[in-house]
Amino acid sequence: MPIELEAAVVKTPSGFLKICEMALTIIALSVSQGTENFSFGDESRTFFCGGVLLLSIVVTPLLFYTYIRGSAKDIQKTPFELQVNLTQAILMIAAGSVVINTYCTSPGQNLTFADSGKTAGSLCIINGVIYGADTFFAYQNIK
Repeated sequence: MPIELEAAVVKTPSGFLKICEMALTIIALSVSQGTENFSFGDESRTFFCGGVLLLSIVVTPLLFYTYIRGSAKDIQKTPFELQVNLTQAILMIAAGSVVINTYCTSPGQNLTFADSGKTAGSLCIINGVIYGADTFFAYQNIK
């Protein structure tokens, strides 16, 4: 039985934003993990920031997969996507702020680490804004 995909979902605001969210999360992970011995800060900061990125890289593709399988209208009738997007927006902005704060206030940081940290943090904040826009469209779809 062939799997039918609805490619037209990519043309919708929510579908396009899901692709942007996944891309920015992958880039933020690549920047942070591409630097040797990179850390988001102490153990609790690393746990939080890594957890936020992991949550994003797991949940967003699942929502996008639901969209392209043709269940976009079903999921948009429930508050699930709205809640997930709002939570992700808040967590991404918080994680980005934590990472930028870590690398702006820590003296003696290696320049490569500091640049990677600020870049990863900036990408997280931008991604949080995109999640916020996706939250707006999810709210519009519920109405």
